[in-house]
Amino acid sequence: MSSAPPAGSSGESPRGELLAEVVACNFDQGWLLRSDGVYGDIRRWIDKDGDDTGDHEDAVIAVVEWRDGMWSPVELGEPETVQ
Repeated sequence: MSSAPPAGSSGESPRGELLAEVVACNFDQGWLLRSDGVYGDIRRWIDKDGDDTGDHEDAVIAVVEWRDGMWSPVELGEPETVQ
């Protein structure tokens, strides 16, 4: 199931660097794609209480290991299914 990008992960960092935006994701397969073409693998799902959850439907944050060696939390919004 492909979805539109979740909320968050765009704009500028505290140091003024331009951050890439999440442009695609597949929660069932556990990956995200940034606007700069780098894929990331979701390593943890965090629920609203800050606890690990095994279910992406309960998660509000995904902890992502980007394939360029970086890690980041990504705030999850309401995904839109793309057909």
